[in-house]
Amino acid sequence: MNIGIDIDDTINCLHDQIIKYGTEFNKNRKIDFLINKNEWAWDKAFGWDDKTTLDFLREHIEVAYLNAGIKENAVKVINKLHREGNKIVIITSRSKLHCKDPYTISKTWLDKNGVQYDAIIVGAEDKASICIKENIDVFIDDHVGFCEGVSKTNTKVLMFDSPYNQNETRYKRVYSWNEVYDEIGR
Repeated sequence: MNIGIDIDDTINCLHDQIIKYGTEFNKNRKIDFLINKNEWAWDKAFGWDDKTTLDFLREHIEVAYLNAGIKENAVKVINKLHREGNKIVIITSRSKLHCKDPYTISKTWLDKNGVQYDAIIVGAEDKASICIKENIDVFIDDHVGFCEGVSKTNTKVLMFDSPYNQNETRYKRVYSWNEVYDEIGR
């Protein structure tokens, strides 16, 4: 089986890092805004315009990517799926808009945390096309838009639970990596 997996808030806990660094950023910039921790879009979550969002990315995103914690049992389950002969393709929308070298940042974090994979694809704004090209059988992500696009390809979609996708009911929601294994493991 070919399994496509997002990194941010699917394998890792990036949202926690973004809240931490975004709160600090607003405080340092004296941006008075009631932070919405349940919002996925950073401009809406922190009250930023496009320029401020880019400033935040330049100042904090690489450190946030590298310091993000890993979800419980993610390594155990992903590596077990890999050992069982499944192809693991990491599919992330991280791009050069976010950081200088999204591939190296992603690879460094995955390797540091012991995640086994066969390929990393960065800059994936159209994850549906990538799933078709890579013959992905199961796709795991937390982002509603990416789940929606991939679901139209007849790829099985598992949506990882996050504070910002609570109103979505169209996709099989998973709350843990053990549940992911129950859904797709042998």
